[in-house]
Amino acid sequence: MNTRTLAAALAGATLFGLTAQAAPKAKPKANPAVYAMVGSRTTFGVLNVYKSKFAGTNKATAATWVVGDRIGDVVDTLRSKGVVFEHYNLPGLKREGDIHVGEGMRVAWFKDPDGNIFNLVSG
Repeated sequence: MNTRTLAAALAGATLFGLTAQAAPKAKPKANPAVYAMVGSRTTFGVLNVYKSKFAGTNKATAATWVVGDRIGDVVDTLRSKGVVFEHYNLPGLKREGDIHVGEGMRVAWFKDPDGNIFNLVSG
């Protein structure tokens, strides 16, 4: 899956209490590196997916979305659009499918095409 595919998978989905939208086609002198935006500046915030020579260098979670009890539905939606979830052996957590469960939380990790780590958490 490349960055444009990830952006397309997110486009139009209401996953994090926001509706993901593909960025408008860049004009030649505009920023051609921005592929997707989630939400808008008037709602919760904006997530820009863009090219960077530093992409994938963070070994920790780069972004977290708190999705509450909807975590199962969000994971299912992303999986149906081609997102592959990471599985980790972490003390105190057991895995139920793609969701790690323990200590009063449910969490699922996935990577973007450049290897940046993201997660969804129940709260």
